[in-house]
Amino acid sequence: IHKKYNVTIKDLRERILLGTIGTGNKTAKGIINVFVSGSSKEETKSLLEDLSRKYLNASLEQRQQRLSDGLNFLNNQAPELQRKTSLLQLELANFREKNNLLDPIAEGQAVKVRLIETQAQLLNLESNKKRLTDLKKQIEKGNFRALKFEEEITSNSIEGKTFSGQGLTFSGDDQGLLTELIAAESQLSKALTRYTSDSLVVKNLEEKLAQIKPLLRKNQLEAVDAALASTQVVLDLTSKNLKTLNEEFLKQPQLIKEYEDVIQRLNISQQNLAGLVSAREKFQLEIAQGSYPWKVISPPFVDPYPAEPSLKDGLTQGFIFGLLFGAALAFLRDRFDHVYHSSEELSELRRPILGYVPFVELFKELR
Repeated sequence: IHKKYNVTIKDLRERILLGTIGTGNKTAKGIINVFVSGSSKEETKSLLEDLSRKYLNASLEQRQQRLSDGLNFLNNQAPELQRKTSLLQLELANFREKNNLLDPIAEGQAVKVRLIETQAQLLNLESNKKRLTDLKKQIEKGNFRALKFEEEITSNSIEGKTFSGQGLTFSGDDQGLLTELIAAESQLSKALTRYTSDSLVVKNLEEKLAQIKPLLRKNQLEAVDAALASTQVVLDLTSKNLKTLNEEFLKQPQLIKEYEDVIQRLNISQQNLAGLVSAREKFQLEIAQGSYPWKVISPPFVDPYPAEPSLKDGLTQGFIFGLLFGAALAFLRDRFDHVYHSSEELSELRRPILGYVPFVELFKELR
């Protein structure tokens, strides 16, 4: 602009004044008033119009430059963010492959459920083992009667051939022997109500019972021992499984911590990458739009009345300065004038006046 109007930058800068609209709390924010002084109305208006366009173009160029710089920065950051995100995804995949799991939190909850179920199963097996041990002791002591034994083992049946109770199984042949024993005991009880203890019927029944009981007791003990062995095997397997589940469950907090750390870093990286892509698209859109960040609120115009010289201001200033200058001159003249100009001034001396020489205008130029 200074080249176009053939003026120096310094002179052009002195002709431009920037101000705001309003004062104090009523100052308009973001609005600039541009004042330009000049000796020609046409030149001043043309200069204002050029300045207006230059301000808009400069603001657009600065905005485009900032957007371009921001876009370049984002483009430079994108490969690093993509590389970091890929590394974190690979780290997550390696973690899952190494620990043979997808989500430690969900799988930890599943392990906890299995752990509780296995503990309950273990308690049930231990209780079953104790009942079988007590049953064996009763059989060994001969205190376990046939009816009681049948009630203990016949909680379930399979096709009427095999009876089971608390892990105890009793085959069909043994069940027949047990039934025969129960029938003999029942017959003996009835016979004792009608015959004496030394009768042939009672003795035959007692002899039959004496033959069946040892054999049945032996079969009962073998069945209980088999049930105990089977229960012990299941108990050992369940205990081993419980130990494995406990070890696996104890690893879960550390695995969950490592998993959440990787997931958190991956989420942050993905969010940063998504934000970068969004910001880059926004910058590209704003660069393509090319909208001016500034706006001309009112078009340039020139005041029809000159700012200077002003007759009113000149007269007022001349009057004020004339008074001040005249008063200063009068003060100085009086201050440095040591001559008495009239007989009245001599009265200040308070001395008698002997005479005076009058001033005659006619003799002014005579020597």
